[in-house]
Amino acid sequence: MEKPIVFLSHSSKDKGDLARLKELLNKRSAGSIDFFLSSDGQSIRLGTNWVVGISDALDRAKLMFLFLTTDSANSKWIHFEAGHANAKNIQVIPICLPGMDLVRMTPPLSLLQGFNLHSYQALSNLARICNEVFGLELEEKFTEADFRTVFAEREKEMHGSLGEFVETVQRISVTLKKTLGERETLDPASVLSGVAAERKFGIRYLRSLPGSESQGFETIGCTGRINKGQGPRRGELVSPIVYEVACEISPRAFDINAKLLDEWRSFAFPDCCWEVTIQFVDSIVCERRRAHLTGKLLGTPLDLKPDGNLSFKEIAFALKEYHFSRPHGDQAVATIELASVSSLSEIPLAEIFAEIFEANILMLSHEDLIG
Repeated sequence: MEKPIVFLSHSSKDKGDLARLKELLNKRSAGSIDFFLSSDGQSIRLGTNWVVGISDALDRAKLMFLFLTTDSANSKWIHFEAGHANAKNIQVIPICLPGMDLVRMTPPLSLLQGFNLHSYQALSNLARICNEVFGLELEEKFTEADFRTVFAEREKEMHGSLGEFVETVQRISVTLKKTLGERETLDPASVLSGVAAERKFGIRYLRSLPGSESQGFETIGCTGRINKGQGPRRGELVSPIVYEVACEISPRAFDINAKLLDEWRSFAFPDCCWEVTIQFVDSIVCERRRAHLTGKLLGTPLDLKPDGNLSFKEIAFALKEYHFSRPHGDQAVATIELASVSSLSEIPLAEIFAEIFEANILMLSHEDLIG
């Protein structure tokens, strides 16, 4: 009996990741499925006509996993393979690798049911779909080690600009304020809609909030509010209109939202800058003792400014600790605050975090160390 074929469609740039994924799936299926990968030198033997080999595999396949990245999503070859497979009634499943998201897919691929392969839990979808299509009973659970083995070279895409410190961040808040001049007009919500449409970035909603002139919006991993109000009156003139924008961004979705917000700012608020607050998880505290702080800065690229702020590569930021009353006692919350940021996507957050944690300026609280 001939083994079922699963066609693994991908860009040539992703062949390393896909070769490791194929090896993982081969072990899981114990050879009961032929996972066809054109770039591995095994699915198509050397000396064999490459196009004929792909065509033959497509003739015999029942399932195609279509792996997409930001580079390959618009590849003509990827679209050709998907269209060819669909015409042959092969089930095509778009799968977004780390760094790519379903919300950024465009038709016709966006019309197909797919998923993001951004975690080890999502690997189970591959085994589950094979079980459903071929009537098998493959084990569907994978581990984080499995995921890291496959995507070992995608550290930046997996964690984004926060790097390995993504789990230390609770939330990221960005704000800006724009006061209109006497003859200025502005509709920031319309500009946001236009930028999102141009970038093919999904906005879940953009609507007016009841009882106010404010508007709320939401993307994947970000909620925001556009407040419209009146500034202080200048003499006998009419009070100027003031717009305030406030967004809360998930650390894992910071990169994709930062690019959208940066472009929006450049069009709607070109003379304004972002104020950024990065709040760490409760278990992280900062060094507050001045003598210890200055001692820890020795030998690091961090610099302490006269105003008490720190700087890294000419980027100034404040490291603060706030205290809140909680049911179980007072809780310290560490934050990094950056002012006058023109480009969210260009802040070297992972580098800043690495230096601060390495110097033990940010560290686990005493209670967590004991625990």
